[in-house]
Amino acid sequence: MVSLLLAEQVPAAGRVLVLGAGGGQEIKALADAHPEWSFDGIDPSADMLRLAKRVISPHEARVRLHEDYIGNARGRSD
Repeated sequence: MVSLLLAEQVPAAGRVLVLGAGGGQEIKALADAHPEWSFDGIDPSADMLRLAKRVISPHEARVRLHEDYIGNARGRSD
C-alpha cells in the first residue's frame, strides 16, 4: 500500500527519505518495485543499519544509509 501511495506523488526519478529505516526491508521492497527511485534511510541503530546494508545490497547504488536520529535530519541537504 505504501508503494502505491508513494507512486502517486513521487516523480519518476524521485528520491525517497525513509525515517526509521531499521533493517532495510521497506527500502528493499520500494527499490524492487521502483527501480528509478533513489533512497535515503535514517536509523539511530548501527546494528540495524548493518543489517539494512546487506538487505539492500542489490540496490546499494541507489541507497544511502545514515546513522542518526530523525530529529537531527531536519534541514539537511546532503
